[in-house]
Amino acid sequence: MTMKQYELLSKLFDCNNYEEVLTNGYQNAFLYITHSIDKLMNGEIQITDLVISKLLRHNIEKYRSLFPHVSSSH
Repeated sequence: MTMKQYELLSKLFDCNNYEEVLTNGYQNAFLYITHSIDKLMNGEIQITDLVISKLLRHNIEKYRSLFPHVSSSH
């Protein structure tokens, strides 16, 4: 989980009960997302900061698999 994801979840769930999540938590998370979009549109966040990379530990062929609904039709 990235720091930004953690911050978003903290804004959403830093509440005392379910009802507060639906009101205050949701509003705080929405404002955080809106502010982040504004920063992206204004160039304050670099597009390269949005890249997610994954290190593969095995040969690429080991990751190839058919979805269950595809393999069952063969």
